[in-house]
Amino acid sequence: MQEIRGKQVLAYAFMPGIVPRIRAFAESGFGWLAFLMAAIYNAVRLLPNGHPYLDPANRGKYGIRHVIAQAANNLKMNRSNIDQIVIFFALLIGFVILVLQFVLLAMGLVLQTAHAAGPTFGGGMFSTPAPDNDVAFILLHTVLGVPGMFGSYGSTPFHTAMHGLFQFYSLAMLIVAVIVVLYYVLVIVGETAQTGTPFGKRFNHIWAPIRLVVALGLLVPIANGLNSGQYITLYAAKLGSGLATNGWLLFNESLTNGLGTSDESLIARPTIPDTAAIVKFMAMARTCKESYERLLNNAGNTGNVVFTIEPYLVKNPLINQQIPTASAGFYQTALQFYKNNDIIISFGAADPTPGGSMNFNQNTGGIKPYCGEIVVRTNAVTQVGALEVQEGYFNMIMFLWQNPRVADFAEVMAYKKLPNTQGGCTLGTSNADINCNDGVRAAFIDQLIQDMHAQFDAEVTAARDNMIAAGGFAVPPEVLIKGWGGAGIWYNKIAEMNGALFSAAFNIPSPNRLPVPMQTISESRRMHDENLGGADYFAPHQSDGHPIKFEDPNDYLVAEVLYHAYKVWGEAGVYMDSDVTPKNNIILDTMNFLFGTNGLFSMRENKDIHPLAQLVGIGKGIVDSTVRNLFAATMFSMGGGLFSQIPQFAGLGSFLNVASGMLVSLATVGLTVGFILYYVLPFLPFIYFFFAVGTWLKSVFEAMVGVPLWALAHLKIDGHGLPGDMAMSGYFMIFEIFIRPILTVFGLVASVIIFSAMVRVLNEIFPLVTDNLTGFDGTDAGATLFGGTPLEFKRSVIDEFFFTIVYTIVVYMIGTSCFKMIDLVPKSILRWMGSGVQGFADAQGDAKEGLVQYAAMGGMGMSSQLAGTLTQTGNLAGKAVGTVAGNIGPGGGGPGSRITGGGGTP
Repeated sequence: MQEIRGKQVLAYAFMPGIVPRIRAFAESGFGWLAFLMAAIYNAVRLLPNGHPYLDPANRGKYGIRHVIAQAANNLKMNRSNIDQIVIFFALLIGFVILVLQFVLLAMGLVLQTAHAAGPTFGGGMFSTPAPDNDVAFILLHTVLGVPGMFGSYGSTPFHTAMHGLFQFYSLAMLIVAVIVVLYYVLVIVGETAQTGTPFGKRFNHIWAPIRLVVALGLLVPIANGLNSGQYITLYAAKLGSGLATNGWLLFNESLTNGLGTSDESLIARPTIPDTAAIVKFMAMARTCKESYERLLNNAGNTGNVVFTIEPYLVKNPLINQQIPTASAGFYQTALQFYKNNDIIISFGAADPTPGGSMNFNQNTGGIKPYCGEIVVRTNAVTQVGALEVQEGYFNMIMFLWQNPRVADFAEVMAYKKLPNTQGGCTLGTSNADINCNDGVRAAFIDQLIQDMHAQFDAEVTAARDNMIAAGGFAVPPEVLIKGWGGAGIWYNKIAEMNGALFSAAFNIPSPNRLPVPMQTISESRRMHDENLGGADYFAPHQSDGHPIKFEDPNDYLVAEVLYHAYKVWGEAGVYMDSDVTPKNNIILDTMNFLFGTNGLFSMRENKDIHPLAQLVGIGKGIVDSTVRNLFAATMFSMGGGLFSQIPQFAGLGSFLNVASGMLVSLATVGLTVGFILYYVLPFLPFIYFFFAVGTWLKSVFEAMVGVPLWALAHLKIDGHGLPGDMAMSGYFMIFEIFIRPILTVFGLVASVIIFSAMVRVLNEIFPLVTDNLTGFDGTDAGATLFGGTPLEFKRSVIDEFFFTIVYTIVVYMIGTSCFKMIDLVPKSILRWMGSGVQGFADAQGDAKEGLVQYAAMGGMGMSSQLAGTLTQTGNLAGKAVGTVAGNIGPGGGGPGSRITGGGGTP
């Protein structure tokens, strides 16, 4: 009796016994098959009579491989033994097919089960959290359409047809594989006969049969018309995509924004335009208010009706709303009043008479704009920073309207020019720059301009700070849910945030209508008299001394006051005073105005700002200046066409045409550069990344077509290992499909951090580069030798301007070269594994390389055509008007409002 041990009892009680059962299954039945094969080989004399394998008592003590090996040893490859050869290989092939059937059955059960259960294979770090929203999955399903593989999507008729094509292709390759196998059978027979060695000397007894099974297994269609090799490709893509998505989500868990830097560095500091014209307009408007109220509230003028001029919101039909004195927080009401459109502030009065006898209803909102109108632009109402800048500008207009110093200026002007009966003056002589006796000096206006400019700038700075404090720079959940394929989407947000802020800061409030007396003078001047200009443009009389006609006698008196105020303001020379300009240099200010490069000089100063945000800000300024230059070029061209038809102004017409051409050239260059910096540059991370995703998608499709060929590459009888010499590249291609998504994410991260690091180092060493280039080291040796100062030996402001442009170009080049890492990292990193394989998508030319070039060419061509069309249209319109004016008599068109001229010639 066999002894029973405790270990056996425990194993029987607790172990499922799967392995023993498989072994028993393999041994039971297959022993009879080996015995049957031995009997067949004995019939053709491959096993001699009396051989142990022919004794039924020995059944189960040997296997099929033992029988085949014994028969192979007795096989003689010659014509006389043709019967033995045929029987031997027939049984061998039959055995291989039997094994293949079991392998395919197992693979079919596994794959069908996985397919029925949906995309659950892998799990953990390889699973995709939101497959139905994942960009990579959506792309894979859109292209391949395998039901249930990439989300819960089904197949379209196109996909069904494509799957049928794949199945037809796989069967064709399977036929080719059979032919190749038959060829190798003949080769083996021939080599065996030639060398006397069973299967020949090249035959690898271990790997050749396995390769045969693998090759045929990879080619047999399993489900949806796809073979097992194609399913291996799909799962490699699926698991690799899941790995990249989980890596991207992990990367963003601890970041407040996609650049991994401080939130403050993402928002560039905008430089606001010169605000002197706005301060001047508000001073004129407040002087207008002071004058009208003194005149119209004087006893006997309006029947003692109290007449006040206040700021109003106005729109038709006859709807208005007065802006309260305490206007803080009123901006939202103004936005709602104009339905988020530009806000028009009318400085006027409602009809104070009981029956409305003054007939103000013909004016918008029933408010007569005695003292003009001003527009506060509303470029963006959803972006926090831009909204606060616009609100700050609105509050500044109200601040200027109520500002005590502006009110003092208005009081002195009215007191000086109105009749003595129209009120006194309360200002003493304590302030030498403004008082009732001496009037207003230039120092007062200069200081007012500087202080108000600083106040405007403070509003923009506060808006930027609040925008940063509000946050919202992290990659939002609606982007993260799109997986690794959407990793490049966030980076355009930099342009969105900076563009809205810069646009709002650049669009300072602007006059929409002059005070009524100045408007009347301007219209009369354009129609009858162009001989007066400069500070005398708003004089209430013609150049021959005759007075201009006004609808109301009070308008003439107010016009005298405003004319005096305008002259005082112009004589102060504030528009030529470099002390109130950002760079304190008129050359640089002119360049900044023409090119829109206000942010250029602050680029190196603001080294804490991320370079991508800085370049976007510069691009926005250049684009805005280009639009301004195109408008000015059109107006100049129109004026040139107009004056060219009037003989006495032909010279002015030629000058305006030349000026228009210059502005067109600036606009053409500006639109090209601005288009690249503002529109193209922030898109580069997304564009490079999206193309990288597309390259991976192409590699997947290439593998779907190439897998059957990879299966054929396994059909080799010599060589070592499963892949052999021919199939190894295919294994690397499959691995590349798996690993490429997360390598692309690494490329994105590397490009962003390297770009930032290189620009910061460049910012530190750039002064050394320029000092070495110019030969100036900052010492005062020149002062000793030539009696000058060290400042005289520095490069001129022109050189500073162009060095700054060179710096910007270098930063831009660093950005484009770094963003190429998104492609280069996944494309070349497999060389670390000794693999040089590349898909056809990598071997193709880079479509992104020409993007900037094409964008530059397109921008230049578009701007040139647009500018040419606008200027030609304006010139033709001007000539038409000039021809009519020339036929009627002397005169013609002229310049419009002079409130922003600051003492310039009309």
